[in-house]
Amino acid sequence: MEFRQHFAEQQQQVVAHDSTAADHYEEIQPNAAPNWITSLEEELDKKVLVILRDGKNLIGMLRSFDQYGNLMLEGCVQRIVVNTFYNDIYQGALIIRGENILLFGAVDESKPSRLESRPLWEVLEMNEELEKRENRRRRNLRHLGDFLYGYDLPDE
Repeated sequence: MEFRQHFAEQQQQVVAHDSTAADHYEEIQPNAAPNWITSLEEELDKKVLVILRDGKNLIGMLRSFDQYGNLMLEGCVQRIVVNTFYNDIYQGALIIRGENILLFGAVDESKPSRLESRPLWEVLEMNEELEKRENRRRRNLRHLGDFLYGYDLPDE
């Protein structure tokens, strides 16, 4: 059954029961906001970790959000993590589109961190070396016939 037919049948049912469409708005029109967005209220004014679809890790104070999952973080830092080492790059206040969020969670500052802070240049060098190794691994897998794993690498 097509969506239009289903929607038309629901409207006819509302009219058939001698009631207004406003009385049955929730039955006709589903909620615009997913359920997880309402739970964001509990995290307001707390430190949160947001992982974006492009792999960036952002940590900051959650100050605001809307029905689309867009977030406003204050005092935000981008954390670059390589193995057990990290460095934070200050970003300030950020507005993050909800469609770019992969993972969201509260930061428990009472637990000790297992990560060790290192200078930015050192973490970036380690990250670059790790990416080179991963690209070599993907190329080797592609040459061995695993085309699905190495599809995004340029031919050299």
